[in-house]
Amino acid sequence: MARKSVQTVDSDLKSHERECEVRYQSILSQLERFERRLFRMEGLILTSTVTVLGSAASLFVLYLN
Repeated sequence: MARKSVQTVDSDLKSHERECEVRYQSILSQLERFERRLFRMEGLILTSTVTVLGSAASLFVLYLN
């Protein structure tokens, strides 16, 4: 196998760096969307928990009367 010239290696490396930058930006974008979605899910879970506990407390109070 023939050795590559310094210019060829440099060109390959720069090309690789550009591709990695595009991939990195794509991953960051996906993570940001995931983070927003996870935040909404957390809010739904907390709201549901408060609703269930409030309903249970109301039923308990009605049962005692």
